[in-house]
Amino acid sequence: MDSYDVLDDFNSIVVTKKKEFSQEELNELFKWDSKYLDSDLTKDKVIKHHTKKVNSKTKIVYFLRGNTTLIGYCEFEIDKIISHIKIIWLFAKGYGKLSMSSLLNYLSLKYDKIKLVSLGVSVDKTENKQAAIARFNLYIYMGFNIFNLKWDKQNEYRVILYMKRKNISLNFHHAK
Repeated sequence: MDSYDVLDDFNSIVVTKKKEFSQEELNELFKWDSKYLDSDLTKDKVIKHHTKKVNSKTKIVYFLRGNTTLIGYCEFEIDKIISHIKIIWLFAKGYGKLSMSSLLNYLSLKYDKIKLVSLGVSVDKTENKQAAIARFNLYIYMGFNIFNLKWDKQNEYRVILYMKRKNISLNFHHAK
C-alpha cells in the first residue's frame, strides 16, 4: 500500500491510494459524494469512480484515521510539465486541518518537484455559512492565497475563489 503516516498529538492520519473498499466504505463514499458533491450521482457511478482508474493525470488518495477508518479523500490532477498540482475535490468533514496537512506532507514527499498547489473553492447561497467560512479559514491557515475570483455564469449566487500555495514543504504552519 502506498501510504504516508502523519502523526498528531491525538490522531494518526494516513494518506493512501486505496485499492479495495468494504461495502461500508462504499456506502460512506456514496453518502458523502451524493450529499456534498452532486446529489444526482448514482451509487454505481460513485463506486466506479472510486474503484476504477480515472485517467493518467488524475489521482485519488484517501484519508484514514488510525490506518483503518475512512474519513475522507482528495482528488487531484498533476501537471509535471509546469510543476503544478490542482486539487479538484477534497472531503474530510471534521478532519480538514489534519487531512490537509497530511495531504501536503504526502504531496511534498511523493512529488518533490512540484512547486505549486491550487484549488477552486465555490460557495453558493444554499450553503451553510459557518461551513463555508470554516473551509476558507482552513485553506488560508494552510497557506493558500486567493489569486482570482469568478462569478458562476450559470448561477448568479455562486462564486468561485481560486487559491494557490507556492510552497508545499512540510513547514506549512508558518505560511503567510
